[in-house]
Parts: sequence; C-alpha cells; structure tokens
Amino acid sequence: MANIYQSFGFLFAKASQKMQEEWKDWLDNHNLSHKELGFLLTISTLPGITQKHAGQIQKIDRTSVTQLTDQLEEKGYVIRIRHLEDRRAYELHLTDSGAALVRKIDKHMKKVDERYFTNFSQDEITLLKQLLLKIMEDKTNE
Repeated sequence: MANIYQSFGFLFAKASQKMQEEWKDWLDNHNLSHKELGFLLTISTLPGITQKHAGQIQKIDRTSVTQLTDQLEEKGYVIRIRHLEDRRAYELHLTDSGAALVRKIDKHMKKVDERYFTNFSQDEITLLKQLLLKIMEDKTNE
C-alpha cells in the first residue's frame, strides 16, 4: 500500500506550503506577491540584468516579465534603463526604495530560515540546496 509520506510530490508541496504561509503576512504587509519577491531578489543579485535574462532565471514568460517589471516600477522599486548594446532590451535596476526593501526581505528570509533550518547542520543545508537546484535544472521536462 502506498504511503503518502513516501511521495516526493506530497512532501515538496507541504514543505513549500509551510514556507509560503510563513511569508504570506509579510508579503501582504509589504504589498508584494511571491513572484515580485523572486524578481526583486533576482535583480538585486544581478544588477543591470535584462528583462529577458531575469525571465529565464525565474522561468517565466516574456509577458509575465513585462507585467512584473511594470508592477515593480509602479511601486517605485525598479527602474528600466535601455541597454546600451541592444536597443530592444532593458536593463533592470533597483531604486533606493527597492534596495531598502530587499534589505528587509533579507532580514525576514534569515528569520524564516532560522526557524525552519535551526536543527540542520550547515552540510545538510548545503546538500538540500544542491539537491533542489538539481531538481530545478532537470532538462528532461523542458
């Protein structure tokens, strides 16, 4: 008989649900979505990234990238600057308020990580991240 706790899909979904619940109130209080959070972190990590590249990293389509960029620009967190070498492309940069928000995000992320990973060794945390990245990079589903 199948045991639900042997299902990777179930385990990943429930772990993800728990982490997302931990973020829900914080995101609501800051008028952000999970997608906007990820997009801000991508831009913060790679200042000047093009919209196209940011979409590839986030694994979202061009239309969604444009919508996210518009939303974050309207909120005053991101600015678009025309790419010097490719006039069709835009570089994305954080504004001062966007950078301040990312610092708040970082503090909250550390708080959440401490709550859930306090009983993990650093080696276990590193291994878990490596395994999750390996699953994300699986080319068989593309």
